Amino acid sequence: MTAPEDVAVEPAEMAAPDPVASPGSRMERRLRISGLLIIAGMVVEGGTLLALDRAVGFLTFASLGGVLIVVGVLYYLRSLV
Repeated sequence: MTAPEDVAVEPAEMAAPDPVASPGSRMERRLRISGLLIIAGMVVEGGTLLALDRAVGFLTFASLGGVLIVVGVLYYLRSLV
């Protein structure tokens, strides 16, 4: 039996595991997407604060911004299951 210090480790054996194969990477990707959807909705809603004096600003605020945030939250909840 060889001692542990006698065993040579090849650089290829020390490589990091494949990120696609790890089960956490899929959840991390889903969480990242849901976060980006929520941030995009907040940016849209923040941008429409300047144009709220017009009807189009409110419609954009309520429809596009709200939909992005709701989809982001629902995708976040779905990624936890």
